[in-house]
Amino acid sequence: RVLQSEDADTVGVRLVTLKLRAGVARFGTEPVVEDGGSIRIPRADIERGKLNPDKLIAIQVRGQSMEPPMFEDDVIVIDPTDKKLVNRELYALNFDGDCCVKQMVKRSGEWYLHSVNPDFGPVNARSGECSVIGRVVYQPGRSLRGRL
Repeated sequence: RVLQSEDADTVGVRLVTLKLRAGVARFGTEPVVEDGGSIRIPRADIERGKLNPDKLIAIQVRGQSMEPPMFEDDVIVIDPTDKKLVNRELYALNFDGDCCVKQMVKRSGEWYLHSVNPDFGPVNARSGECSVIGRVVYQPGRSLRGRL
């Protein structure tokens, strides 16, 4: 549900920790209680992206594979209703029971999990159990439409 605020120019999005298991496409969420358990997003970005704020979730980035645009502990917003893979878009994924954020790249009919940081090579999505949690739609300071 949308978190209400006196600030009509922003919308609150729940900050959660994802609960994942390998081989399972579904996921659970656990609320993060620090910082009020939400982040504020400009209403204009919600409207521009035609997003439903009731469905969005925010998570913290873990790891260094998406540096420099996303660093450890950065917060991103995911639309779990948008799971259809589009080449070069960013997604939160359940890969072998771990949550990861990757750019999905299609090459020669195969999907690869692509990291921005060159220290991390591409991984064929078929090399493990991979399911889409949702498309990454927002990072504070910028709306994302995948292409970095």
